[in-house]
Amino acid sequence: MTQRKSSLPSLFSPSLFPEDGVTLHCFRRRREIHRRKLAWMIGGKMAEEQPSNSNVAESFSFPGVKHQDSCWSDIDIAGFQTVLDRQANLIRRLIWLVVLTICFALMLLQTLDRLNYYLTLPVSTTVRVIRNDSLIFPSITLCPYRDTLTRDATHLDLEKLQSLYETNFPGGEDFNDPVEAMYKLADMYDVVTLWKLSGWELENEISSCLQARLNCTQNGQVERIFTVLGYCLHFPGQPVTVSGHFYGFNIKLCNKDNATDKINRFYMMISDRYSTHDIRALTHGFFLEQGWNKEVAVSLKHFQAENKNHAPCSPDQSMTVSRCISQCFHKTLVEKTGCRMPYMNLFNFTSVPYCNTSQQLRLAEDLQKDLLWEGRGWHPASCQCGYASTCSQYLYETSSDTFARHDECAQYKVYFIDMTYEETKEEFAYDIISLLCDIGGTLGLLLGASVLTVIQFVDALSRQIAKWLMKTPELVKRQKSSMFNIVQTIVKPTEY
Repeated sequence: MTQRKSSLPSLFSPSLFPEDGVTLHCFRRRREIHRRKLAWMIGGKMAEEQPSNSNVAESFSFPGVKHQDSCWSDIDIAGFQTVLDRQANLIRRLIWLVVLTICFALMLLQTLDRLNYYLTLPVSTTVRVIRNDSLIFPSITLCPYRDTLTRDATHLDLEKLQSLYETNFPGGEDFNDPVEAMYKLADMYDVVTLWKLSGWELENEISSCLQARLNCTQNGQVERIFTVLGYCLHFPGQPVTVSGHFYGFNIKLCNKDNATDKINRFYMMISDRYSTHDIRALTHGFFLEQGWNKEVAVSLKHFQAENKNHAPCSPDQSMTVSRCISQCFHKTLVEKTGCRMPYMNLFNFTSVPYCNTSQQLRLAEDLQKDLLWEGRGWHPASCQCGYASTCSQYLYETSSDTFARHDECAQYKVYFIDMTYEETKEEFAYDIISLLCDIGGTLGLLLGASVLTVIQFVDALSRQIAKWLMKTPELVKRQKSSMFNIVQTIVKPTEY
């Protein structure tokens, strides 16, 4: 019977190793290590006689060649391998350790400083004057004048109020006190209906009105709106192509029938088309009385901001500071009265009912005076609306002159000085590319490293962690069992 040879070559066959110098010496040492491993694996003395990793590593090392089996051997920072080399001089290792620690600390501080600066989103501001073919004219709101905000009826037409009172109270008391008549009617009508039925109709006071050389009252530009001052007229802004004293907005109001109870004082407010008019008509208006002219020169400024962490803004142009302040004021008034006034028509308050009793109306008017006129219990600064603004804002700066007239009329003139506007634009001054360049320069200057070195460090750290996890007792036991099975297979007796 012939003997069948094993398909696996013998681990101890000298023919596998070349008989030349250094290589022969290494492979002889390797063969000796194999013999020792097989001896303690088969004899069950793995824990007692297992050779250390360092001895095994030394057995495989070539003379004059450094064996690199560490996870950190790929990191090419100057001095880093010297610190890890246990065979190097101790003083040399300590010097490199101090140098690397100092450089790493400086690099970390510089990187954190650049990162914090980047997170502040710094901007650079450029200002330029631009001449344009057309400019958006500001919106203009014209309101009757009110002496106070409570216990008065100056915001109502007394003739219309008396007619409404006599209609609802025929044969009753005479119309002696307009304020008490107004509160009596408030028990029969809600406040918005009362203002509509008895408010001033300023259209009857307009003698002439031109906007950009077109008739304001005939081209559909006039709108009636409610403000804290009563029923007002609103002229939305339109594009204009010319400037100067004789172009723009020109309105003349006269007491046509010379009645003593007609309105003879007015408020006019100039604003952009996105601002609210409910309470700004009182706080940002021009006062004018019959017998006087007022000429207002307007210059346009466009401010384009960037959305920053410390000063956020909204791309929605309707999210203005004036709208935020109005919402804050309306919320305060509604919480204390449980009802709303006619000018409180913002979306958040449409579900709140209008004041429909004399008691609610008295309370609301008292609060109007305390909050707006007296400044008690509310202030715009408490609304925290400093940053609730749109990123793109159109601001109108005005300068006015007042002249006396020789008749019982009042006239407003609003016009652009010229067809130029000033643009103030913010741009981010420190972008992500600048941040990476600064960090890369810091790494290269202090450590001689780069972004790829950082990736090498992360890779080495992950491999080191994997090695630590692989050295757990359960895994070691499983590995030894597998190795023992392999050795048994290799040294299995040959079959005949």
